[in-house]
Amino acid sequence: MKHKIICSLFSIAIFTSGLFLGAYISTSAGASSNSTELYNSIIHLSSVHQQIENGELENAKQAICSFVRTRIELLELGHQILNENRAKEVMVLKQSMEKMFSNTSQASTSLAETCV
Repeated sequence: MKHKIICSLFSIAIFTSGLFLGAYISTSAGASSNSTELYNSIIHLSSVHQQIENGELENAKQAICSFVRTRIELLELGHQILNENRAKEVMVLKQSMEKMFSNTSQASTSLAETCV
C-alpha cells in the first residue's frame, strides 16, 4: 500500500515539475524572440539613421520600405496562428499599411511614393 502511494506521489511530482518546466521554457523562448526582434529593429533603425546622416536619402527610404514590407509579410504569416480577435486587428493594420504605401497622391519625395 505504501508503495502505491509513494509511486502516485512521485508520478504527480514529475508531472507537475514537467508542467512548470514547460511553461517556463515557453515563456523564456517567447521573451527571447521579442528581445531578438527589438534588437534587430534597433540595428535596422541605426543603419537608416546612418544613411540619413551620410546624405543617402534614397537608400534610407528604400531600407524603410523594405523594413515595412517585411513586417507586412510577417503579419500575414502570423495571421494563421492568431486567435480571431487578434487576427482581425492584424488584418486591419496590414490593410492600413498597404493603403498608406499604395497612396500615390502624395508628393513624389514622400516615403509612400518611394515604396510603390
